[in-house]
Amino acid sequence: MPSAEIEKLVDQRTNFIKGQHITLLAASHKAELDAAKAAEGKRVTDELKAKHRDELNAAKAADQRNTNELKAKHKDQLDAAKAAEQRATNELKAKRRDELAVAKAAERKRVIDELSADHQDRLIAAVAVERERITKELDAAYQVEIDSLNASHQTMMDASNGAHHQYEQQEAADLQEREALEMRIYRATADMRLINHVLVEGCEYFGLNPVTDLESDFDKARQNASILGNYGKKYISRLYRGPIERLFLRLDIPLGQCPAFYELPKQHDAQLQAFLQDGFAELVKRFEQLNAAKRTPDSNADTRQIEVEARRRAYEAARQREAEVEEIQRLEDEVTRQREAEAAAFQRRGYEAVQAQRLAGEAARGREVEAAESKLNEDEAAEAQRLAGEAARWREAEPQDFEMPDDEELVTPARRRGRPPGSGKKLKKLGVLPAVVRNSTNDDWESLNQLGPAARSALQYQQKTWTRGDKFWKEFSRLVRDSHTDGEYCLGCRVVAHNRGKCSLNNANIACDHCFDAQRPCGKLIELDGELTVAWLPLDEELREGAGWQDLATWVLP
Repeated sequence: MPSAEIEKLVDQRTNFIKGQHITLLAASHKAELDAAKAAEGKRVTDELKAKHRDELNAAKAADQRNTNELKAKHKDQLDAAKAAEQRATNELKAKRRDELAVAKAAERKRVIDELSADHQDRLIAAVAVERERITKELDAAYQVEIDSLNASHQTMMDASNGAHHQYEQQEAADLQEREALEMRIYRATADMRLINHVLVEGCEYFGLNPVTDLESDFDKARQNASILGNYGKKYISRLYRGPIERLFLRLDIPLGQCPAFYELPKQHDAQLQAFLQDGFAELVKRFEQLNAAKRTPDSNADTRQIEVEARRRAYEAARQREAEVEEIQRLEDEVTRQREAEAAAFQRRGYEAVQAQRLAGEAARGREVEAAESKLNEDEAAEAQRLAGEAARWREAEPQDFEMPDDEELVTPARRRGRPPGSGKKLKKLGVLPAVVRNSTNDDWESLNQLGPAARSALQYQQKTWTRGDKFWKEFSRLVRDSHTDGEYCLGCRVVAHNRGKCSLNNANIACDHCFDAQRPCGKLIELDGELTVAWLPLDEELREGAGWQDLATWVLP
């Protein structure tokens, strides 16, 4: 191919690439211009709304000032017109009166000087006629002046009424526009409050502290949505932890550490994905090993089958022991209920008969419990010995490169049954105890249901954590078992912090300083109406920052 054609093709290809590049640049520039126009339009719209609102308020104020000035000016003009009219009337009357008096005096003197006494009657009649004529002229001039003043006054009144009517029309139009704007603002505010209420309920459901101390509903909704987005899914990711653990335990697959809830969202998602990938990779590998063992039996297949069977038996034995422990616990609960029934019977019947019946029943039930515990210990010992023998045989038959777990990992050690010395009951996870709060006057106890939703949810979540939490339930159950209602230390310092020396409760009914610094609710154990009750204590009044008795800020630092 000639070089000229090659150069021509190169130029054509270069021009085509440049055209494509220019097209892409134009499209990108257009997208950026559209985004900038949208942002600028939103900003201009917000500025116009603010400017329109300011101009509307300024126009209303100026309109009000003009109306007041117009009313005052119109009043002054009417007063001035009335005063001028009165002055003109008085001056005209005085002038006409003076002229008439002068004319009368001159005429009288002239008549007296010129006419003789015989013409007096005729002259008097002529004076009377002249006086009547002058009076008519004065009345006509006065009426013309009055008509002119009335016409001027009517013109001014018509102009004032027209301006007032125009102002009323403008004021009615402004009122309608303001009412429509207020209605739109009210609807938008109601929608935002509804959204924020739903977000607050979602936060409280997951045990999170929603934002309630901001003035703007939009800011509160944005903060609460951010809280749910960052931390809500971390609690949801633990819902499937239990079934996965049980499955991996039955197949003897090691399970990694579940991601911590306080980590950042991206780190939490990455760790959770790695956690699930590793676990299910081990699960697939285990099933592949079992399938390979079924397809190609070797010298280790029987050993591994025995291992799996032994672990299955150990798992079933552990489940059976748990069932037997639950049965013993049921028997103890039945003993407690029967004792309560016997106490009621003791009140109805005599002391001697009830005491004898109680002693006989307690002795029989004690024998049943001892027999059940003895049988359970014997079964556990026999199972442990059998599994230990099987483990020894597995070690002998196992190759050198296979490490068999110790007996302590295969066999659950037999726990000592019965009650520990010096205590009335063995430790167990308790149900939720009754709860009360200190009333607003700090002189009695009120039901927890009297508080607001946020405060009630926070206190219930804290009590559930103490009762069921893996780190706290034993200490809490020990306090309930031993009935520690002395009130010298609060539950938070004893159950959570394990440091009674920092507690400043000292039998008071105000939250201690240590719980306030740790931002957790403060409560103590009391005996109310014959039963143990968790009593929640409010913060000191200086620390509440004006919060109401039903608000969350009264019971814990947000």
